[in-house]
Amino acid sequence: MLLTIAIPTFNRAEKLDLQLKNICDQLIELKRDDICILVQDNHSDDQTTEISNKYMSKFESIDFVYFRNESNLGFDRNVNLCLTNSKSKYTWILSDDDDLNSNAILTIISEIDRNVGKFNFAFINYIVRSSEGVCANKCPNIKTKLVNGMNLLYEIELSHSFISSCIFEVKSWLNKDVSEYFDSLWIHLLVARDIVPNGKTLLISEPVITMNMPSLEESRDSVIYEDKLEFYTNAHIRISKFCHELDNYGYSNDLKQYLVNKCRDYDRRQVINYKLTVERNSFKDMVRIAKAYYSVKNNTWSYFLVLLPLILLPREFFKALKWLKYVLK
Repeated sequence: MLLTIAIPTFNRAEKLDLQLKNICDQLIELKRDDICILVQDNHSDDQTTEISNKYMSKFESIDFVYFRNESNLGFDRNVNLCLTNSKSKYTWILSDDDDLNSNAILTIISEIDRNVGKFNFAFINYIVRSSEGVCANKCPNIKTKLVNGMNLLYEIELSHSFISSCIFEVKSWLNKDVSEYFDSLWIHLLVARDIVPNGKTLLISEPVITMNMPSLEESRDSVIYEDKLEFYTNAHIRISKFCHELDNYGYSNDLKQYLVNKCRDYDRRQVINYKLTVERNSFKDMVRIAKAYYSVKNNTWSYFLVLLPLILLPREFFKALKWLKYVLK
C-alpha cells in the first residue's frame, strides 16, 4: 500500500459524511488499489460508525478501514493511532472538515509516484478561506520539488501547523517515541520538526485543500481558556517558543533567527486582534499576557517599547483606530 488517507474524527458525522463522499468519488475515478481510507474514531457517540459503515458497504472496491477507540484518548493520541494503524508507506492526515478540490488525490498521488522513497515528509499547499469568503493561497511562491529538510521552513515557515497539509512517511513516524508530544495538540508539527532534518521534503505547490477559517470572534467564542490564558494567545506564545528552540533540534541559528523575527511581527498583530475580539480585558488579564510574552522575549527593547504598551492600552483605543480606518476608506 502506497498511501493511507487517515481521518481522525470525533462527533462530526455530518462533516465526515461529506469528506468520505468526496474521497470515495475521487478514488473510484482513479481506479487504484494502493490507496487506503482509514477513519480513526475517537469514541464518537453520534452517527460516525454508521457513516463509515455506509461507505465501506457502498464502495467495496476501495480499501477502507475503520477503528473506534474504547474511550476518548485526546487529539494527539488519536492522530498517533492514524499512523500506528496505517499499513502503507505514507500517511496523509486529513481533517474531516477541510475541503478537497476534485483533483486533490490525483495531484497528490501523482507527485508521490514520481518521488516515492525519496522523502520522509510532504507538505501540500492549501487555500485559506476567511469568514468573509476571501481566499488566499497560503504559500504562493513555492514550487513543486524536493527540498533539503533543513530548508523547509524557509519555504513554508510554519504553514504545516495545518494538519491536513501533512503527509508522513510511516516508518519515520514509528521510529520515534512520540508519547512526549501527547496532549500538546501539535503532535504533527512536533514530529515533523524532529524527522524533517533527517531527509528530504516533498513540496506540492498546487493548493488542493481549502481551510475554512472562522472569524476571530467566532473562534475565540468557541474555545476554552487554558491555564487562565486565552487559547489563541497561548497558542501563539507556544509558536514563539517553538521557533526559539529550533537550534536544539539541529536547525541552523540563521533559520531560528529568521522565524523569531517573523514571530515578532505576529506578536503585534496577535495582541491587537486579541484586544479587538475578546470582551474580557481586565488588568489581571493584561498582566498575565504581558508576563507570558516576556517569558519569550523575542527582543527586549521591542518588548518594552512596542509590545508592552500595546498590551496595556485599553480596548477602546483599538476600537477607535478600527473605526477611524473604516471612516477614512
